[in-house]
Amino acid sequence: MDIRYQYEHDDKTVVVTGANGLLGQKVVGEFQPHFNVIATGLEPEPVVTWDDANYRQLDITDYDSVKTLLDESEPAFVVNCAAFTDVDGAEEKKETAWAINATAVKKMVRLLRRKQTKFVQISTDYVFDGVSGPYSEKDRPSPINYYGTSKLAADNAVIASGVDHLIFRTNVLYGAAKQVHNFVLWVIRSLRAQKAISVVDDQVGNPTLANGLAHAILMGCVMNARGIFNYAGSEMLDRYTFALQIAGHFSLDESLITPCKTEELDQLVASRPRSSGLKTEKVVEELHIRLYDTKSGLTQVEKDLQQCEI
Repeated sequence: MDIRYQYEHDDKTVVVTGANGLLGQKVVGEFQPHFNVIATGLEPEPVVTWDDANYRQLDITDYDSVKTLLDESEPAFVVNCAAFTDVDGAEEKKETAWAINATAVKKMVRLLRRKQTKFVQISTDYVFDGVSGPYSEKDRPSPINYYGTSKLAADNAVIASGVDHLIFRTNVLYGAAKQVHNFVLWVIRSLRAQKAISVVDDQVGNPTLANGLAHAILMGCVMNARGIFNYAGSEMLDRYTFALQIAGHFSLDESLITPCKTEELDQLVASRPRSSGLKTEKVVEELHIRLYDTKSGLTQVEKDLQQCEI
């Protein structure tokens, strides 16, 4: 589909929440050539300056502010990239995690019931227990930590609302952008500093390049897709193997990486799914989406790192 041809003269508006995060930055980048984009975040100023996007400070838990923005902008799409993503922190700050991940989403979709707006929610493989992954869109969720519980509540609220919606479930999200942190950047930073790290070899998933997910979200919107879609990388890897591939790609010292078991990480508060990951046949078949393998994903990260500091 030639998106540029179809949408370059379109005056539709897209609201992106959590625009200063990794996925938020990528989503704004994907949408701004084709739509009027309002990027929002908690910070008074945006982390990056976009050519064709307006920025507004927004706390998604502030109902009145969200209502004002939606009433003023009448967006064609709302892409909710804002979330409380600290898995261990969610166990200790349950009220905050629930307010951001569940209650705010429920209120946003309630505001959209009488509007012609598609709501895009970002979900996670942590809605599953990780006993028998990878999981399809039809598998029954069963979260084992509070983060997953709060995200599942959001998914259910979106579905029950009756609004036009897309839910993208993903896992092990990584990429390079300004002022962000993720597993890949942690490995790179640590090894460049000659710091030894321990990485679990009993948590399996398919690492997901944020750039690819952002493009999938755009395609889902312009193709008027609906429902739940899994988007993830094409390879199933444990975290230790993934760390070794990161080190190899960036010519870093693999001997600094030591495998360990989840139980050995005493600092963990929340339970982690072990055999997790997501099946991606639906998104490939219905949205004609390209999936990144580890090599192509890390190559994109290398390119993006040239434009931002880590």
